[in-house]
Amino acid sequence: MEYPKKKPAGISERQRALSGEGYDLGRLEASLPPRSKAGIDDLLDACVLHDVACRILDGTAHALPETGERDSNGLLMQVWHSPR
Repeated sequence: MEYPKKKPAGISERQRALSGEGYDLGRLEASLPPRSKAGIDDLLDACVLHDVACRILDGTAHALPETGERDSNGLLMQVWHSPR
């Protein structure tokens, strides 16, 4: 992404990308509880995480690095991506 996620240009950029993947962000945003503290950036993050999880499950996402390097807490240090 070119712009920060909390700036209007960054929000628009992410909305376009997610809309292209079939996410109806207007409908999702309208379904948030009236006094929700979740912002549009939180909704965008949730959609991205959902998309990545689906790609991991269907086998189209890959971990970088592929090896299981762990941090000092024992957590895997990997980024998942799905080439287009």
